[in-house]
Amino acid sequence: MKSMWRYLSRRKILGSMPKHNHHKKSIHDAIWISGVFIAVILIWFAIISTISEEGQNPVNTTNSIFSALAFAGVIVAIYLQRNELILQREELESTRNEFVMQNQTLKKQRFENTFFNLLNVHHGIVEKIHFENCNGRDAIVFLLDHFKVHLTAALTNGNLKRLSIENFREHQSFVMTQFAYTYRLYEKHLAHYLKNLIFLAKYARSSELLVESERQIYYDVISSQLNPHEIILLFYYLHVGYGVYDKDLFNTLSLGRQLDSSLLADIKHSFLFDPDHIVELALINSTAKK
Repeated sequence: MKSMWRYLSRRKILGSMPKHNHHKKSIHDAIWISGVFIAVILIWFAIISTISEEGQNPVNTTNSIFSALAFAGVIVAIYLQRNELILQREELESTRNEFVMQNQTLKKQRFENTFFNLLNVHHGIVEKIHFENCNGRDAIVFLLDHFKVHLTAALTNGNLKRLSIENFREHQSFVMTQFAYTYRLYEKHLAHYLKNLIFLAKYARSSELLVESERQIYYDVISSQLNPHEIILLFYYLHVGYGVYDKDLFNTLSLGRQLDSSLLADIKHSFLFDPDHIVELALINSTAKK
């Protein structure tokens, strides 16, 4: 009886179990227990009939009946205990699943806190950029203007022909050399800014807690913090500068769609470092000749 009460009370506790499964299980239990007792009653009637026909001692018959009932009770108790263990296992599984979900939620919260802390660090770094009497993003504008002037002067003094599909690799190497020269002049002022920004993008990309739709939201948050001149700086740094090994981040952050080609040192540079656009470069040149 104690097993039965524990079993019934546990079934009340598991109210979160789907109703159709709960109802189906209750019917199954009731049929099974009823079947056991019906079988015992049928056996009891069979024994009574046999005793009546053979004239055996009623005391022995009564003992046999109680023994049969006790045996049936043992079977029912075992069955109920088995079901109780099953319900306990279901409870533990449910608790474990809830713990896993809570753990995932906590991990995602830690990721979000770290991400936005890094974003705040990024803004702090931008504000502290200072060189040539320029602060913050104005210093980045100064560097890009310096690079454009230096590149134009180098092209004028050199023997490099006009950019075309035939000599684009020579131009690639030339632009890489000139940007590296300009960047080295101000590297100590910009290295921390660029490294933190690249780490922030990698942090969002490498997280296993995010599905792709969520990851894209974090990419959009990063790109929304960049002004047009910062995007131009990243374009050169990731394609021709020291960040060339991370150049895939430029497309990962969808910065190509936001790039203002009029701010480049040469508008054709937007085609220069993308093999898929070399044909477009040829079309521009052919149109210019006409």
